Amino acid sequence: KDFTNKIFPYSEFPNGIKITFFDKDNNETNVTSDYAIMYSKTNIVDMKGNVIINNYDGSELKTSQLFWDPDQEWLFTEKKFTFKNIDYDIAATRLDANRSFTIFNTGKLDGKVLVEDN
Repeated sequence: KDFTNKIFPYSEFPNGIKITFFDKDNNETNVTSDYAIMYSKTNIVDMKGNVIINNYDGSELKTSQLFWDPDQEWLFTEKKFTFKNIDYDIAATRLDANRSFTIFNTGKLDGKVLVEDN
């Protein structure tokens, strides 16, 4: 549904979204959610319901709501989430991360993190 003629324009995806991203090396990342809104002025996408990101490196993020800022390539949520990859198995509340998860800030954390001794 297109509401771009409103004061705060947006496009609504009531049946959900499936998006495939490719990085500069042509690696694929898939994003799905049950519902989404893209705000035209800010370009921010609000995804809700069974939000899942499957990254090319095998990492997976699951949450009930996730905001995506494509201009900054930044993800954030205040909701509970799980994140798994080769080094992490995390369940937490609040996420603030870049698209590749190399910068990753979280709130209340419960999980396993691989720490190497030097």
